Amino acid sequence: MYLQYLTLDDDDIDLVTNAVRDWCRTHCVPLESESGREAMRFAVGHVASGVRSTVALSKAMKTLDPFEEF
Repeated sequence: MYLQYLTLDDDDIDLVTNAVRDWCRTHCVPLESESGREAMRFAVGHVASGVRSTVALSKAMKTLDPFEEF
């Protein structure tokens, strides 16, 4: 999927940024790191596929391993 052609509304952007910020804080990972960028791609992909719940997105993000090689 080419994320540069994706459009998110303000609520979707808030959902993604809050979830990624929380995930990075929980795992002590800088947002600018490869793991942080992968978390952002993961969250955007899920929201683009229809996830609109903070709880559902947070639960899905728990499957991400911050130390996995991407």
